[in-house]
Amino acid sequence: MHCNIAAEKAVLGCLMASPRAAMDFLDELTERDFYAWEHRSVLKAMKSINGRIDLVTVSEQLKTMGEKIENDYLAELAQSYITDQSMQYHVDILKENAKKRNLEELAGDIAASLENGKSAEEIMERVEKKLCSADEEAGEESLAEIAAAVYQDIQKRHLNHGDI
Repeated sequence: MHCNIAAEKAVLGCLMASPRAAMDFLDELTERDFYAWEHRSVLKAMKSINGRIDLVTVSEQLKTMGEKIENDYLAELAQSYITDQSMQYHVDILKENAKKRNLEELAGDIAASLENGKSAEEIMERVEKKLCSADEEAGEESLAEIAAAVYQDIQKRHLNHGDI
């Protein structure tokens, strides 16, 4: 699975330690950018805090949300701090891995649809909907490239009766 737990920890640690990083990056990040469920929960807590984001406020918000994440783990995240200057680099790592996980999920859906005898047209409609949804989340202009590659893969599989 495409993930970088160290980068996830570093990003969350920086968000807790740096008000500037929180201001610059919190809105850009989504729960799907994170692989670890704990990290998704921490981000969700951070996004729901009105005011300063730090170890104490995140811990309290997680309790309010009913999440069972230990304070020791939050302290570990806070110690995984990176500089504001390297934050974009780490966020880009998370975003790239999230895109790859989304593509893997989409490829699995395509393969399952082919095995279930769905028509190429039905599969393409589902792929188009998922790609549009993923593109809106990612905010990238790579939809055409991804769609072209997925379409070529579907055509090959269809012509070879599911085999590449």
